[in-house]
Amino acid sequence: MYTGLFVGQPPPSIPVLNAWLDDHNVQRVDGVEIAPMASGSGLRLVATRDLDVGETICKIPKSALLSTRTSPLPMLSRPSSTTTSHTILGLALALLHELRLGVDSDFWGYIQSLPREAVPIPTLWPLEDAGSDAQLAIPWLRGTEAERDLRRREREGVGLVHLRAFYDAALPHLPPTRLHAEPSPFDAFAYAFSLVSTRAFVVDLYHMVALCPFADILNHSANSHTSLASDDFVCHKCGQLSSCDHDVLGPNDLPARLEHVSPAEVERIEHEPDTVDMYVEWGVPAGREVMNSYGEKIGEARLLVEWGFVPGSRPAPLDSEDEEDADNQDLEDDADEHFAGDGVTWDIDEVVDESLALEWIEREEGDPEALLLFPLDASTPTTAEGFADDSALICAPSDREGVYHLNYAGQVSLRIFGALHLAETKRLGDTNSTLVSDINHLEAAWEHIQNSVDVPTLAPTLLATAKAMRALIADRLDGMNRPKLSVGDLYDLREDLAPDADLQAMALTIVINEVALLRSALERWDDLLQFAGDKDDDDE
Repeated sequence: MYTGLFVGQPPPSIPVLNAWLDDHNVQRVDGVEIAPMASGSGLRLVATRDLDVGETICKIPKSALLSTRTSPLPMLSRPSSTTTSHTILGLALALLHELRLGVDSDFWGYIQSLPREAVPIPTLWPLEDAGSDAQLAIPWLRGTEAERDLRRREREGVGLVHLRAFYDAALPHLPPTRLHAEPSPFDAFAYAFSLVSTRAFVVDLYHMVALCPFADILNHSANSHTSLASDDFVCHKCGQLSSCDHDVLGPNDLPARLEHVSPAEVERIEHEPDTVDMYVEWGVPAGREVMNSYGEKIGEARLLVEWGFVPGSRPAPLDSEDEEDADNQDLEDDADEHFAGDGVTWDIDEVVDESLALEWIEREEGDPEALLLFPLDASTPTTAEGFADDSALICAPSDREGVYHLNYAGQVSLRIFGALHLAETKRLGDTNSTLVSDINHLEAAWEHIQNSVDVPTLAPTLLATAKAMRALIADRLDGMNRPKLSVGDLYDLREDLAPDADLQAMALTIVINEVALLRSALERWDDLLQFAGDKDDDDE
């Protein structure tokens, strides 16, 4: 991918970045330093002493943020209802303008420290040449959670086709600069988009999303040390946090947007600069990298699609004690990362047809206590929350609304099983079958199978639901690239990749973990059907 943006420029410089941060009054705690990544590519933040919970790592004045409000590039007209896609794409255009300004940009000391290569998010893989690592990695995503996340990004208006359309429309508004008199190629905008979409923070109602110098150095871990805080109740017209001319006064003669704030806090707001602050939430020992979190329960597929990496896909070689310490930390973090998220998911219209999907959703919304917190009888193993433990077939629904998933223990969500049960009840006209009692019978049969005792035969509706569940899992597995390869074969393929095939390694890591999960779940339902009911010969 050729951008033409850094031709003749020296490599990224930490001293230049630190000088820019000082010039823009970005306060940093004395216990951290910016350092190169152990791999030599990119930056990280390292604790130079023990950092205690509650310490402020940095305070970044909002005037130092790079947003569509602080860039000299005129804001493009926005649609009547501001969308996430337009906000991100607008910020990418603002960053591209600053990159085209180069050393003439007020943000140069910051932007010169950014990665010089595009972050390898899969949205941009089709831009690479045929036969490249990216093009060879694309087919591996077929049928995976990563492919589903890419479709979600397209629905949100940030797919590759949307990027091209936005840039084509924006080109007339992108002014020439001293260093770049001619329009930049689309690859340059794609590069800027990759940085913005992987580094920007939601700040407030004025800036919306922005690049936060220094805070964006912190890398992701499921075991985050920090949290970012920003007062978001600013004036949406001028961005001011303290009282301004646009304010409408409430009954206490305070701006209506500040009425929820205590008098002491209002006093502070009126006299202190508005900043984005980062705090220590978990203590950091001296010498360790200070980590941030991009969000809770983020699975590896979403990490790849939105941030361009998969933990543990290519363990780094151990060449020094410093690298060994960093890698040991990575291994600890990776263990948690692989089991974050919801596992394997389906859309409701992939589970049952449209009319039944609507009926199931109405039932779920109308009586969530009965459907989502169902009582289990004494024979079913439960946790303190009342849901089946890891030995059961059915698990509690995701805490994210509308998610139909197979969790990392190989259990199917009540939402999926309930929807399939509704479909089979309707098909067989079984008016006596109820979800709760059937799940209890199902779990009792499964427990008998595990304990090698007499197994009760499943009732026709329950047997049909179990077969439908097995078929759903098998179809998902069949929809993946090379579904007949064993997990061991997939591991061997990844091990045999060329040293520079990082994108294929990431895609294969996702495939390996999802295939292993789906096959484990399939074995459970096969065992159930073998011992508690007749399995059709053509189910394989």
